[in-house]
Amino acid sequence: MVGRRRLLLGALAGAFLSKGCAQIYECEGAKVAVPVDGSILPTTASYFNQGGIMDRSPVTQYDSELSDLLNETFYAEHGFGINRHICVQYVDELSNGDLGQYNTESRSEFGWLREKEIEKLQILMANTTEPFRHFECFSHELGHWFAPEDEKPAELEAYRLSTMANVHFPQFAKDTNCLLFAIAHGQALKLLDWNTFGSWDKYNYSAIAMLLAINETNGQFAEAHRGLVEYPGEFAGKANDFVNYYAPRRNLVWGKAVQPSPIIETDAGLEERVFAMFNLWNIVAYQVLTYNISANPNLDDATRAELLAGMKSAARFQLTSNPGNHSGMIPSINPPQMNFYNGAIVPQNGMKVPVGYNNNIPQGL
Repeated sequence: MVGRRRLLLGALAGAFLSKGCAQIYECEGAKVAVPVDGSILPTTASYFNQGGIMDRSPVTQYDSELSDLLNETFYAEHGFGINRHICVQYVDELSNGDLGQYNTESRSEFGWLREKEIEKLQILMANTTEPFRHFECFSHELGHWFAPEDEKPAELEAYRLSTMANVHFPQFAKDTNCLLFAIAHGQALKLLDWNTFGSWDKYNYSAIAMLLAINETNGQFAEAHRGLVEYPGEFAGKANDFVNYYAPRRNLVWGKAVQPSPIIETDAGLEERVFAMFNLWNIVAYQVLTYNISANPNLDDATRAELLAGMKSAARFQLTSNPGNHSGMIPSINPPQMNFYNGAIVPQNGMKVPVGYNNNIPQGL
């Protein structure tokens, strides 16, 4: 005969089990999410600038200035905070030479009376990048929260947060010469290099898809994000079409080469596909700055004018960074590289040319 106590325990177990699995989160390292208040630490600009162009040291831990700017910008852009379950750890080296990785691990365990679903949300960051590039890489990994297996939203998040940190905090932009935007913008162009076309992978195609999404939405990051998250196949197709159209177009086309310092334009003959990529890159910068600065009602006239001038300057020429080693032997930020454009924007396949866009780099950007 089964005793009453045993029957009661059986009933309780059934009641617990009927409630389904318990969701448990695990975390290793520092919590990525921190409280936000709409402002950033007064030491943030000096943290990013460090000793200047020659001796920025690498970011080796989740410093307060980095976490504050990242969280404040993320909240300002998305209207909600970073998932509080995500943690970050810093490592000496990552597989495949990655600078960052977003990992999710899930497992099921049967605990007392009911099953537990245990999930781990983890960002791993290589401790080798100087602050501006590090912010861009970290933003990329945060973008994977929206789509863990898709690089397109991640590429957009890297570009978006690096751009909008300057817009939300104009004094920070002024104090750092808008280098967050410059590095992220330059990184996008680096992924469009036809010289490496034979080895292009998902990152290259995702960068093109990201730029096409911004281009299609006239610089509206939120709309571009929605498109990439909700319609990933559509934008993957657009990127493939763009590449398939331009890859064989190696005929010589005449346009302009723009020297960075001093800014001088000269005639230049390049492959049509090269002009196509530079045109897309330049047009997206124009759209982003027009929508987020020129048409931004939250900026006063003086701030808008100063920020627009600084961001245009940062958008004109590609900047890339090196691992920070604090040695002074290698510059943290490489010298700016030449820009190119073809005034006719021919052919226009896959690109939307905004009304009023001026191809002349010193004037249009």
